[in-house]
Amino acid sequence: MQTIKFLLGSALLCLLCGNVCAESGASLLEGVVSDAMGAVISGARLVLRGATDRETFSDAEGKFAFTGLRAGEYTLVIERAGFNTEQRKLTLTNSALTLTLTLQAASVSEIINITSDDGATENFTKLPGSLHETPRAITLLNTDVMRERNLRSVPEALNAIPGMSVNSYRAGGYHFYARGYRMGPEDTRVDGFIGTNVGGGFGASLFGIEQAVVLRGPAGLLYGSTSSPGGLINLITKRPQELRATRIDVRGGGYEGNGVSLAERPSFSVDLDTTGAFDQNARVMYRALATLENQNYITAGVLDRNRYLSGLLTFRLDALGRYTLTPQAQYARFRRPAGGGIIASPTSSLTTNDGISGPINVNDLSPLDVNLSA
Repeated sequence: MQTIKFLLGSALLCLLCGNVCAESGASLLEGVVSDAMGAVISGARLVLRGATDRETFSDAEGKFAFTGLRAGEYTLVIERAGFNTEQRKLTLTNSALTLTLTLQAASVSEIINITSDDGATENFTKLPGSLHETPRAITLLNTDVMRERNLRSVPEALNAIPGMSVNSYRAGGYHFYARGYRMGPEDTRVDGFIGTNVGGGFGASLFGIEQAVVLRGPAGLLYGSTSSPGGLINLITKRPQELRATRIDVRGGGYEGNGVSLAERPSFSVDLDTTGAFDQNARVMYRALATLENQNYITAGVLDRNRYLSGLLTFRLDALGRYTLTPQAQYARFRRPAGGGIIASPTSSLTTNDGISGPINVNDLSPLDVNLSA
């Protein structure tokens, strides 16, 4: 009996010794949680997963500790509101491990989706429908088209557009018809502004124009009470570009006159267009344009002498170019004598039909002609 008691006591003693030995060989993980500036972070949640799963929080000094851990592979996850979640792989042995954990501030991003359904409204067409659904016909002439067709003025451009007719035979009269409506000088605009034809009797020049947009139909009424239901012409000016480029165009031509020589009534023009940036970041860009034009017509003694100069500077107010300022200075001189709006029949005398040296032969004019240039 005593032998049995001795064996039981020995077994208990060995079990207690084993527990003490195991506790003395347990791992310890401790450390401090801080941000990128070195300031301690309290209240950070630390989750340890592996041979032993534990969870704790950093104290007021940013410190934390995991005790009584078994050796092995662990994954430590650190979380705190306002910071990016960090994750580390650890290998623990029967010794203490001290860590310094740094959390990076989280970036704030928010996505807002805005949707809208335009209700049907009654517009000037007296039909239900939204504004962007209003039917319209648009013709756009860019720089390449104007150069290929040698278009120098708005009336010349209108001759090639369906539904438009110029109300003067001379290239230069700003009066025209659009879908049967008589259009006035305020229906030709530059960058949406009225004034290019105010006080003059000639159509706007295409000098310095990047695009000529012709809006035909009642949609022209969208641009103010001064617009006509026949349409609208908007000239978009050239703007400074980042890449440096210079272009020189030279044009020449003439009319036979009374003889067969093209030199009797020659026409000549030179165009200069240069653009680029002053600095590598293209914060300041420039554009300079110049034109010298001498234009003859079929009638004698009529020679237009036109001179144009334009300079533009674009200032990018921010690095992304979202806000820009583009001042422009332009000089234009027109010398257009009377008599260019009269056309002569091949069977009649030019000297009696040029409007200068003799009376006008009304037999050479159609009853539909309206001479507004002479």
